[in-house]
Amino acid sequence: MPSIPSRHSGITGFKWLALAAFVPVLLACGATTTIVQGGGTPTPHPTTPTPVPPPPHAISWNQLDGSGAPQIWASINDGAPTQITHTALPVPPCGLPFYGAAMFSPDLAHIIVATGGCSTDAQIYGGLYIVETATGAATQVPLPNQGGVLTNQRAYGWINNTSVFAIGNWNNADEGASYTLGAGAATPLPGFPGNAREGVVRGTTLWYVTEDTGSVSGYEQTHVVLHHYDLGAHSVASGSIDLGSYGKFQGSPGDYHLQGWDVSADGAHVAYQFTTPQKFIEVQGATGVQSQTIFFANADGSGATPILQYMVTNVLVRMRFSPNGKLVGITEARGTPDVLSGCVNSPGKKGDPCLQFYTPDAVEYPAWHWDSGYMVTASDQTAQTGERILYKDIPGQFNAGVYAQHGESPWSTPES
Repeated sequence: MPSIPSRHSGITGFKWLALAAFVPVLLACGATTTIVQGGGTPTPHPTTPTPVPPPPHAISWNQLDGSGAPQIWASINDGAPTQITHTALPVPPCGLPFYGAAMFSPDLAHIIVATGGCSTDAQIYGGLYIVETATGAATQVPLPNQGGVLTNQRAYGWINNTSVFAIGNWNNADEGASYTLGAGAATPLPGFPGNAREGVVRGTTLWYVTEDTGSVSGYEQTHVVLHHYDLGAHSVASGSIDLGSYGKFQGSPGDYHLQGWDVSADGAHVAYQFTTPQKFIEVQGATGVQSQTIFFANADGSGATPILQYMVTNVLVRMRFSPNGKLVGITEARGTPDVLSGCVNSPGKKGDPCLQFYTPDAVEYPAWHWDSGYMVTASDQTAQTGERILYKDIPGQFNAGVYAQHGESPWSTPES
């Protein structure tokens, strides 16, 4: 392409005509600036930004097949619902026909899931399995002493694409272990406490809660604390966040869970439910929670501020951050409606435009879509229909639409 002489080179009329003939050639060659005669600064042409592709993402759930056996289903990268498994995972002879959350690895190549155990009036510990997404083939994770993990809590998850963590009962205590795909055995986490219950991984940090029960004020109370463990250094990190206490049920507790909490995807913030206890009196609707507050704080617990303040409940909720870290979703708040979401940077009082309640009510964890545009929740309609239905809860809309006609234990990737 010929060069253009500068305006100081004594251009004649003939040369200007020649230059004018060259301008279309310049444009055809993809020039990105406007020629300015007589001086001045070239003006850039506007360009269209290149769209950022979404990360690998999926929403998974469990669904009973025609024989009543649970199978894993998923929408992968917003595709049509797909059945992943076609053979029921092995359970003990007394095992219950349901699975825990089916959690995809970051690259979506594998799924980790827990099966139903044998208990019907206490917490349920099941086997842990790795499922290949492409084939549905399943391999059991060889946990220490053939132990199990809590099926209805976040007692397992991915560290990276090839390794997982598990918190379960294998030495008469709830301890932690890691497992690399294809290895012969899981490896106990050194220095991990024996009273842990559930956890999530953010980067190289495993966040987890512990529960300790003792007699306080003449009745049994359970105290819950949020900690973190350095997976690289294999040691418990300093600092913790108090989630408060609740009055312990004195009979068979059933498959209960603890206070709601979660850690943002970047590991910089936490959201958690703090409770004050009261004696658990065995009457209909009673709980061991006197009061509760939802807090948003820095990862070290500093700067804690109340959010979702218009929610009034006396139960232990379930909670998850949205992937963008700007919203918190709640289920099982009991009362109707018991599903809600709100912003982390506003108090969530009556009239807050970011505070949204949804119907119908739901159980289990909320599952956020990768763009934080909606949650998928499982309605508690088993008494009416014999099955649960998955609903799509969109901020700004009270009435949820149906996401899938059958399903329970929804989960979403990437992790919030």
